[in-house]
Amino acid sequence: MPQLTDPRPQEASRDGPAREAAVPSAAAEPPAAPRRRGARAPGPSSAFRMAVVYTVLGVAWILGSDKVVSLVSSGASQTLAISLIKGILFVIVSGAAGFVLLRRAAVREQAAEDRRSRSLAAEREAAARTAELLDSIGEGFFALDRDGRFVHVNHRAEKLLRRPAADLLGRDIMEVYAEEASAALLQAYRKAMAAGVATELEGFYAPLGAWLAIRLYPSATGLSVFFSDVSERRRVEQELHRTARQLDTLLEQAPVGFAFFDTELRYVRVNRRHTAILGESPEKLIGRHVTEAFPLVPGVSTYLAEVLATGEVITRTDRVSLPSRDGATVALWVSYYPVRGADGSIVGVGVVVDDVTRERETEERLERTVALLSATLDSTEDAVVVEDLERRILVHNRRAREMWGIAEPRIAGTTMPDLRKAVFPLMRDPQAFAALSDRLAGQRDASGKDVVELKDGRIIERRSVPHRVGGVIAGRVWSYRDVTEQRKAEARLRESEGRFRLMVEGSEEVFFYRHDVDGIFQYLSPSVRAVLGYEPEELLGRHYTSLITDEASMLDVARRTARAIETGAPVAPYSATNRRRDGRLVTLEITEVPVVAGGGVVGMQGFGRDVTERRRLEGELRQAQKMEAVGRLAGGVAHDFNNILTVVTGCAHVALEQTQDPEVARLLGEIGVAADRAAGLTRQLLAFSRKQVVEPRVVDLNALLLHTDSMLRRVIGEDVTLEVVPARVPAATWADPGQVEQVLLNLAVNARDAMPHGGTLRISIARQQVGSPPEGIEPGPFAVVEVVDNGVGIPEDVLPRIFEPFFTTKEFGAGTGLGLATVYGILQQTGGWVEVESTAGTGSRFRAFFPAHAGDANLRARDLDTDSVPRGSERILVVEDEVAVRSLVRRVLERLGYHVLEAADGREGLRVLASQPVPFDLILSDVVMPGMSGPEFLEQCRVLSPRCRLALMSGYAADRLPAPVGGHQAFPFIEKPFEPAALGRIVRELLDGDAPPADPGATA
Repeated sequence: MPQLTDPRPQEASRDGPAREAAVPSAAAEPPAAPRRRGARAPGPSSAFRMAVVYTVLGVAWILGSDKVVSLVSSGASQTLAISLIKGILFVIVSGAAGFVLLRRAAVREQAAEDRRSRSLAAEREAAARTAELLDSIGEGFFALDRDGRFVHVNHRAEKLLRRPAADLLGRDIMEVYAEEASAALLQAYRKAMAAGVATELEGFYAPLGAWLAIRLYPSATGLSVFFSDVSERRRVEQELHRTARQLDTLLEQAPVGFAFFDTELRYVRVNRRHTAILGESPEKLIGRHVTEAFPLVPGVSTYLAEVLATGEVITRTDRVSLPSRDGATVALWVSYYPVRGADGSIVGVGVVVDDVTRERETEERLERTVALLSATLDSTEDAVVVEDLERRILVHNRRAREMWGIAEPRIAGTTMPDLRKAVFPLMRDPQAFAALSDRLAGQRDASGKDVVELKDGRIIERRSVPHRVGGVIAGRVWSYRDVTEQRKAEARLRESEGRFRLMVEGSEEVFFYRHDVDGIFQYLSPSVRAVLGYEPEELLGRHYTSLITDEASMLDVARRTARAIETGAPVAPYSATNRRRDGRLVTLEITEVPVVAGGGVVGMQGFGRDVTERRRLEGELRQAQKMEAVGRLAGGVAHDFNNILTVVTGCAHVALEQTQDPEVARLLGEIGVAADRAAGLTRQLLAFSRKQVVEPRVVDLNALLLHTDSMLRRVIGEDVTLEVVPARVPAATWADPGQVEQVLLNLAVNARDAMPHGGTLRISIARQQVGSPPEGIEPGPFAVVEVVDNGVGIPEDVLPRIFEPFFTTKEFGAGTGLGLATVYGILQQTGGWVEVESTAGTGSRFRAFFPAHAGDANLRARDLDTDSVPRGSERILVVEDEVAVRSLVRRVLERLGYHVLEAADGREGLRVLASQPVPFDLILSDVVMPGMSGPEFLEQCRVLSPRCRLALMSGYAADRLPAPVGGHQAFPFIEKPFEPAALGRIVRELLDGDAPPADPGATA
């Protein structure tokens, strides 16, 4: 008897009678012996029936016959006879009836007996078949009688119970399995036997180590027991149960929402994600209609109904507003699918919901990105074609169609072999074009590159790399670039690089270098030898800033380079002072650019140019520009001052001629002397600014130096020894003799002031060929005046400023600061320059360069002094914007007898000229006037009055005069300030036509 551990009995009541086991009844009653055919053996029941029938018939005959006899008989004899006949008839009839009844009873009994025999045989045959059937079933079976004894055990039960049937038949089940029987089993058996209720239960049978399913069927004769090994089913059920739990867990932990609706569209089950999306709890959803609990998606009930009707899956994405998110609009992806039962019928609808707002936004961004990439791909100059693993063309751009001259419909949907055949006719060597694609056809993860030539001369660079999607090779990308111009440019570049290398390596002013990201020199061109004095090998391995002398500059250069390495941008050109191998300092102009390789900066390369001389010249240029600016200021001041001096000098001379008082005459003479000294100061200013009106001619510097020797000795004093060394060859220049004397005098005075305790002053003249003069001056021969002293020298910080006007290191009142500035201006005016070398404590050397001239020297000064001033009566027009000057000129000329009219500017002068019926003989005009300049005014006068003499007068007018024509100024010129007598003589010369024509740069 199987022992059930952990039994779980299940009572199953059945509708109708319980199943009866035929085998137990057959086994309980042994079969009866067969009855002999034809024997009469009525049973007690038949005799009893016959007796009852006979008694009833007898009573009925007696009563009925007596009644009849009494009616028909008339006497006793008749009555007796009739009664006798009645008795006989009764006996006959009752005997016959009895015989018939007995006969029929015997026949019926025999038929019943036959039926019982046949039924018993049938039962025995059925019992045999049942026993055979029970032995052949896959379940274990045994039958118990009412006392619980085994009456049948099939073969499967023997195997399952591991006991033969012989050990069990006839024995009490409780006795056999007393130890293995459990309380639950005993209770189940008793219940089945006593109550007649069929019972089913399952339990673990420890001796077999298996789960058994037991079914108990009670009957009138006992109990039928069916049992089977359900261990595998229980294992499967447990696995299914575990799987169901896992599915439940997965469903709850799923990142998407799941919901299940019944056929009435009511919630049956939801997971946490679904409730989180809707913002509702499961308790509020289960059992509710979809329109109440899921109203967010428009038409959701329609979609569910459609799925129930058609069984088709519906998937949609809708934008809805979620109350749980304060009405924010989100994108929900919803999929509706049918849920089917075991028979395949639809029992509900499942819904999958996911919040795809981010994904949709990502898709939108991706779509925009794809559109941008597509536009970018179409805008690139490279032809691009993408193929899949079956070599179908997936993507191509505009440039691909243009490059191969193929319309888009012919490319889209075709294969790479088809495209290759289409472009073969364009190739110079089709086989070479096919070689790369054939080689890569069997190497999906390989890359390739080659260059093909077309028949039209184009050169195409072709590249191919694997096309990967998620790390998996999905095809191949082909790119084609037209490098025709690039190859031509590369050829030109190689040629240019060759010339460049020859130029750089052969240059003595520029060297090329390269250093790594740590600043260590890796290469220097041989020209570094000429620039810095080092062999290239000596600098390799050194830091590129190691030759910079200034620490601040070194740090600045390092910062520039570090920034360029970090950003990849070129370094703005900069300058740094470096020390040559011989210790001399040179200024290098550096131009650097990053060297990019492998996607990053690996170093720097650049040029170093020696700009020492250029910087010196730039300094000189700046100094010249500064001096030019100061000169313009000085010239402007001198111009205005000359106008004042003209009035002062003129008025003093006029007053001196009219006064008879000696004291007044003395004071007027002092005024004249002071005015002359002021005029000399303005001449120095004009000489510095190159605006002085000069009278250049050929000057022999040797003769001039000897002529001024005595004057120079008086100026420098007796404690200074003067040495004069003329040139051994002629040394002439084109200059104003007075200006040359002024140069000599100012340089001598400067040297004397540098030797307060005496010393030696040496002045020498030489002729020198100069090949590299300062900027703006043509190379050629120059006459050089050299002035050398052994005085205190000039400090280094003062040296750059010595030519500035009004700059002096002397005590207040000891000098004007115009001496060297005048020298500077005169030399610039003559087309030369001045150089100085000086060291504090050792003296100075000045060298004045005058352009050499091959003409004859003429040192005769112009003599305008005469004993008397000539007079005249001609008509003269004076045009001057300064009232005092205009009045003075008019008064002086009227005293000399001339008829004079005046005008304040050029326009007024033209009106006066046009209003006079008699033409003027001479027109004197200032140069600088408001509205219209003097030269412009005289040009119009020349047209209106061609026979009139014209002249300009000014103290500062060189930059306003017309350009010389044919070597002469366009108009004669009168320098301010002037004395009345000098003005009278000049006017007379102009009127008489004796005024000499002006040489270039000179006055008339």
